[in-house]
Amino acid sequence: MVNQGLVDFIKQNLRAGYDAYSVRSHLIQNGYIQQEVDEAFDVVYGKGASRAVHIPKGALIIALILILVAAVIFAATFFLFPESSSDTTNPVAKPPVDRPVNIPDTSASTCYDGKRNGGETGIDCGGSCRACASCSDGILNQNEEQTDCGGICAACPTCTDRIQNQGEEGVDCGGPCDACDAGEVIPVPEKSMFEILQEIHDTAEDDPDKAVALCAQQTDETRDRCYDDIAQVTKNSAHCAKISDEIRVDGCYGSVAQISRDSGTCSSIVDTQTRDACYMNFIFEGQYELCDNVQTDYYMDACSVLQKNK
Repeated sequence: MVNQGLVDFIKQNLRAGYDAYSVRSHLIQNGYIQQEVDEAFDVVYGKGASRAVHIPKGALIIALILILVAAVIFAATFFLFPESSSDTTNPVAKPPVDRPVNIPDTSASTCYDGKRNGGETGIDCGGSCRACASCSDGILNQNEEQTDCGGICAACPTCTDRIQNQGEEGVDCGGPCDACDAGEVIPVPEKSMFEILQEIHDTAEDDPDKAVALCAQQTDETRDRCYDDIAQVTKNSAHCAKISDEIRVDGCYGSVAQISRDSGTCSSIVDTQTRDACYMNFIFEGQYELCDNVQTDYYMDACSVLQKNK
C-alpha cells in the first residue's frame, strides 16, 4: 500500500519548487525504502492512469445521431405521457441528503517535513516517526553492499575474512568458498571480527586511547572499520584521518558531522557529491548560509529554492 504521508510530502516539496531528483535522493538518503519512494512518486505523477481512447470519426458521428434520436423520443414520451414518469411501481431512489464529512487533519505531522524535530533522532525518523535506518533493520539501505552489511555497517561475510561463517566448513573454505584441503586441520579463532570490534567499541566509550591502540593491531579492513567506529563513539573526526580507504574516510566524516551536529566536519570530505550531501542535511534544517559551500548542480538548485521560500 502506498504511503500517503510520503505522497503528501513529495507534492508539498514539488509545489515549493524542489526538483523530483533532489526530493527522491533526500528521502532515500534518510532511510526510506527506494521502492516505497518510487511508488509514492508514481502516485504523484499519475503513473498507471487510464489513457484516452481514440474513437473513429465515423463511429463518433453515428453515436451522436443515436443520442439525439434517444433524446427526442424521451422528450416526446415525457410530454405526451406525463403520468408514466411518476409510476410508483418502479420508484427511483432519491439522491442521499448531503451530510458534512469530517476529514482528519494530518497536516501537523512532522514525519515528512524534511527536518529533524518533534523528538526525532534523525531527519523524519526516530521518536514518533518510523525507525531510522540501521545495520539491523533487515533492509538494504544507507549505502550497504548487502542487507545490513557493508558500507557503514559491518563488512559482509567473504571467503577471505578469516572467519568461519556463511555456511563454510572451515575458515574461508567449504560451503560457498573453495573446498577445504583433505585432512586439513582448520583453526577457528577464539573471537570473531565482530566480537573484537564490539569489545573495542565498548572500550572507546571509557578509554578512547586504549581503543585506538587495539585498532592498530587489526588487519587493514578491520582496522579501518575500527577507527570509523571510534570516531562515531567519541564524536571526534580526528580518528577518521587514520582510515586508509578514501571512501570510508568520507563516510566517517559524514557520520561524525551528523552525530556531533557539526556542519564544519563536512568540509573534510574529499568527494564533492558526498560533501554536498553532508551540507544539505544541515541546510534542510535551516542553515542556508552553508549553500555557499555547495558545488553540485542539483544541490545548488535546491539551495536556491530553499532560500527563496525561507
